[in-house]
Amino acid sequence: MRVGIYARVSTDTQQARATIGSQLQTLRDRIAAEGDDLVAESVIDLVQIQGVIAEHERAKFAERGRRGKLYRARAGEVLATKIPGRWRRVRP
Repeated sequence: MRVGIYARVSTDTQQARATIGSQLQTLRDRIAAEGDDLVAESVIDLVQIQGVIAEHERAKFAERGRRGKLYRARAGEVLATKIPGRWRRVRP
């Protein structure tokens, strides 16, 4: 059987300890024991993946905030957080 493997780093500690090498070696040993052919290897840096996910979450958070403010503005609410002078906000 033709086999492709991948290993990933989940935390900074794993990256510092270089556990990726041991993961790959364990997979290679298993493939050799099964008599299969290793055709591809891939290493994924989960720190990169966490960054991509965080960026996506920030974008979704901003989008939801804009959508909420637009909804409130269309409903006639004043969106200012500070009221100038001696004015006060009266809720309808």
